[in-house]
Amino acid sequence: PVIITLANNGETSKKRNPHVPHKPEEIAADAVACFGAGVAVLHNHMGDINLTGPAAAERYALAWAPIREAVPDAILCPTTQQAPDLDERLNFLGPAKKAGARLASIDPGVENFATSGENGLPGAWRGCTDFSIDLVERAFGIISNLGLGLSLGIYEPGFLRLVLARSEERRV
Repeated sequence: PVIITLANNGETSKKRNPHVPHKPEEIAADAVACFGAGVAVLHNHMGDINLTGPAAAERYALAWAPIREAVPDAILCPTTQQAPDLDERLNFLGPAKKAGARLASIDPGVENFATSGENGLPGAWRGCTDFSIDLVERAFGIISNLGLGLSLGIYEPGFLRLVLARSEERRV
């Protein structure tokens, strides 16, 4: 079987792509149309990557409520929020599960990223996902204890090696 995941917005700005959905009603309309076309999973951002806790879950819920009404079996997956520590990054997942999340996303490794600058060079906004092995293992535990499935961003072989090793131990 093939499972199609819609990642309909990320941190892409309207300036870069005027069609990218950021408002809850835009995210919902885009997702419902894509579910109708065969998408099985929605992985979305909700407009403020730095928002955490119940406030982040409430923002997701604004887009997810109309999606769940139109597509009751939709698999919804919020992105990992940005915060100084893992607990704060993931503290919205319990309330997000109540709002309809069935998966939680994590990128199990370290990765640099940036906005696009001139001539294809990195732009002014730069960041790094810093999920060390210890943090990845803790995140797996937090997500598992909440009863959510994992949605993994595998960007290079090291990410996959860690996940496969944990899978063989039945720890993922």
